[in-house]
Amino acid sequence: MLIFENIKMAFQALLANKMRALLTMLGIIIGIGAVIAIMTVSSSLTNSITDSFQEMGANNITVGLKQTSTETETRSNGLKFGAASRNFSVDEEDLITDEMLSKLKKQYSDKIDAIGISESIANGTIHDGGNTANIAITGINEEYFSGSDVTLLREGV
Repeated sequence: MLIFENIKMAFQALLANKMRALLTMLGIIIGIGAVIAIMTVSSSLTNSITDSFQEMGANNITVGLKQTSTETETRSNGLKFGAASRNFSVDEEDLITDEMLSKLKKQYSDKIDAIGISESIANGTIHDGGNTANIAITGINEEYFSGSDVTLLREGV
C-alpha cells in the first residue's frame, strides 16, 4: 500500500503546484524536442555532405608526381620560396609502373573499379586581341572515363 500512498501524494503535490508542474512539463517537452531537432538536422547534413563528396569523386584516390621548380624566389620581406624549401628530385624508382598498377588492380579487384591515368602535358595562356583563354593539355587513358563522372563529347580533333 506504500506505492499507492506515494502516487496519491504526488498527484496532490501536482494539483497544489499547477504552475510549477506546467513549467517543468514545458521544459521537458522543449528539451526533448530540441534534442530531436538537432539530431535530425545533423543527420540530414551528414547525408548531404556525404552525397556531395561522392558526386565530386571523394571515393577516388589520387596519387601524383609533380616536378618542382629549380628557381628560388626571394620576397622583399626575406621569405624564400621554391627549390630552397623543397630540395628533392624524382628518381626512376619513385615512378609508378604499369606492373605496380596491375598488381594493385588484381589484389584489390573487388574495391577498384578503374585506374585512371592522366598526365598534364602543357598549359598556357592564349591572347587574341582583347580575348584571353587559359589552355591546358592533358592526356588520359580509357579507364579515366569509367573512374570519374566525365563524358567524352568528341574523340580526336
